[in-house]
Parts: sequence; structure tokens; C-alpha cells
Amino acid sequence: MKIYFLLIPTLLVLWGCGKGANEPIPTEGPSESSDLVPDAHAADPVKTTNIEQLRISKLGFDAAKALAVAILNTAASHSQPPESTLFQNLGIELAKVNYDIPAPGEDLRQCVKDKAVLAFVMTNSPETIHICSRALQNTSKNKMAQILIHEISHVAGVHNECMATKIEVTAMRMSGKDLAFKNGYMQACGIH
Repeated sequence: MKIYFLLIPTLLVLWGCGKGANEPIPTEGPSESSDLVPDAHAADPVKTTNIEQLRISKLGFDAAKALAVAILNTAASHSQPPESTLFQNLGIELAKVNYDIPAPGEDLRQCVKDKAVLAFVMTNSPETIHICSRALQNTSKNKMAQILIHEISHVAGVHNECMATKIEVTAMRMSGKDLAFKNGYMQACGIH
């Protein structure tokens, strides 16, 4: 999976093009945090008090995951190598990656520690995407798909938040999907 990192420089040229490039989108979270976490206990469950809030159902999460794969496949079909290869391989990886979703009434330690994080990948177990309960609350399928595309970039070895965000934005725009939200890294990375 680490070979994707070699394909990134060409991809970065494309990030600003496509549908929705100049439209205002809501921003989530400050840019100071990182969703690539070195803490070995970041994924430990922690009891929370907001168990009454709505959560995306398992069926809804599976639909969002399928949408993210479809977005990556569409972006692959609308691009040339090496970008098309990157998007195609990210879609394959996303379909088989492990997910850690907290039980109702719980959240993951990193999510409680950093309120800006919606999901994260741990450096000591990069084959798992950890989803914060707040990312599951009152969210749309498009928003969850966008989150998953960003996180699968980390699973593939892209550890730079700006690069992962550029992949996320480029995939969404090249697939013809509007961005569901503006993540906290976009402003700091100069992505509009």
C-alpha cells in the first residue's frame, strides 16, 4: 500500500478542479489537530453521556462505505494514470479495511481527547479506521463517505494531512460529488 505515496505528486495538481470548486461549504474542526494518531490507547473505549443522540445505522454506514468506494471508482474512471491507479487502489483498500465503531454510549479515547477529530488511523495499527461517535451522529451518507476517503489515504501510507485532504477533495470533485463539508485541514492547506 505504501506505493501510493509515489503517485501523490501528480495527483496534487488536480485537486482544485471539478464540480463544486468555488462553492462555499461548511467547515468542521480546527486545522491544528491530526487524525493520524501515535497514541497506543487512542482507540480505547470511554463511556460518554450523550447516548440519546442519533447515530448512523450499521446499514447507513455500509451504504456510506459503498458510496465512498463508488466515488473513488468514478474518480479513477475520470482520470489518467497514475491518479486513476491511486483512486482505484484506494477503493479496493477501502472495501477491505477494518473499522472500529464505538458501541452506543461509548466513544474512543482520542475522540474524547480531541473534539475536532471525526475519525482517525493509528500509526501502530494503520489497517483500521477508527470512527468517532460524533461522526456517526446526525451525519449524511455523503459526509461519511468523504471522511472515509480521507482516512483510507492514511491507511495507504499518506501521513501528511494536506495530501490526504487533497486526495479527498480531488476524489469528490472528479466524481462529480459536491463536498459534504470542509474539513479542518482545508484552510491551512490552501484548499478551496
